[in-house]
Amino acid sequence: MTGFVDATAVRRLGRHRGPFRRHKLSGVLAIPLIVLLVGCASDVSPFTAASFKALPTEGTRVIVWGATESAVAAAERWLGDRGLVVVDRRKVEIQQCPNDCPDETVLKLGKAARADQVVFLRSSTQQEPKRVDTSIRSLSVATGQELWQAVASQTLSAEAPQDEVAGEHVKVVCHALATAWGFRGGGYARDSSLDVCNIKALRP
Repeated sequence: MTGFVDATAVRRLGRHRGPFRRHKLSGVLAIPLIVLLVGCASDVSPFTAASFKALPTEGTRVIVWGATESAVAAAERWLGDRGLVVVDRRKVEIQQCPNDCPDETVLKLGKAARADQVVFLRSSTQQEPKRVDTSIRSLSVATGQELWQAVASQTLSAEAPQDEVAGEHVKVVCHALATAWGFRGGGYARDSSLDVCNIKALRP
């Protein structure tokens, strides 16, 4: 099974270097317009897209690296619930690597921590329209190969308070990961009430 990542979504949501930006993919080319027109409704789920070559199996050791802190913590919890072994980044040298640290350096630190994959995550707040974007990609520590990736975006009201924005960072991460694993489809989820942050099943 292979999902898709919209090329425009990758450019706008994912500011990573390497394969994630270079990967040529097709899909909906008007994600900013769709998010602008539809995403303001409170009952609409985040817009998501994902693709993978191979998803990690139970017991795979992963480190999540990136920003923001709440988004990274949400990804760690979600991946742990899928049976993955999440290496505590606070106990390894990877925490000392700045946000602009090259992928190769992060992978070396991941290897030193005996991780199988490094999950690179970026979650940010954009303006006009006000929205939260996240992009996630996982690289093999052994080969540097990109194994899976996901993006998500949620448009907010212009008056959204900071605590609501912080909560949306967690929400979009969960929806992006749930799309990669197949718990929901790409685009907008049919059931906007689906709590993808608290799924207990390992697989759909």
